[in-house]
Amino acid sequence: MTSNTYCPTSHPEIVLSRHFYGSDLGCDCLGIYSQWITGQNSMNQGEDCSYNQTRYGCLQATPITPVRQAQINNLRVCGSANATKFLDITRPEKNGNSFKCPTGTYACSNFTNATNTVCQTNTSMSLCPITDMQIVKNGVGTAFNMNKNVTTSPLYTYVNYTNGVSIVSSTQANSMPITTYQVGIKPCMNMMDQEGRYFYGLEVQQNTICPIEINSELSYDPRYIKQSSSAFQTNEYAVQ
Repeated sequence: MTSNTYCPTSHPEIVLSRHFYGSDLGCDCLGIYSQWITGQNSMNQGEDCSYNQTRYGCLQATPITPVRQAQINNLRVCGSANATKFLDITRPEKNGNSFKCPTGTYACSNFTNATNTVCQTNTSMSLCPITDMQIVKNGVGTAFNMNKNVTTSPLYTYVNYTNGVSIVSSTQANSMPITTYQVGIKPCMNMMDQEGRYFYGLEVQQNTICPIEINSELSYDPRYIKQSSSAFQTNEYAVQ
């Protein structure tokens, strides 16, 4: 975690973020009523304010460029990605009726099925990918196994995130490696769309629900899993 503007070179990847897709040029006449102006009490998108609009109190709104919002509760969560692409990592091979890691490699976890298993050599076990990460209130964190001597459930580690909140993660949970962690409502299937709430009339994204993506015919990306209701909650104002 860092409060700096950028992640350190040792951990250059942004872990938690959401996107603000920017806003358009426009003339903000909300709350302005006059027969002498067009677009009274409305956002006039894509145009400069006219002389009369300015005279009666409308405000010129300049475009805002898109921003990746990665500072949440005044902290930026940073990480380091494995240099090996997932397609190139070592996976179990079929051995009779079961699957086993190739000779000289070992499963990162005893709790993953064959689909979710990643194999590493003894000297590279530190490169095992994270398969579960959750942001939880500290009381909830006690539900995760933090004791390396307990071998009946996946081992988790934790770091303090902010007051009363921790980030718990594991390389042993029965899931595929995590590639993306999205802050906000469930992501749309089309990554260029974003479901959200109406805050400002000139924002580029004004979807109240995700539109259907034409190739998959899905609205939401099923690869994302929503955190439990007991997980840490934030709001639009804490995401910068």
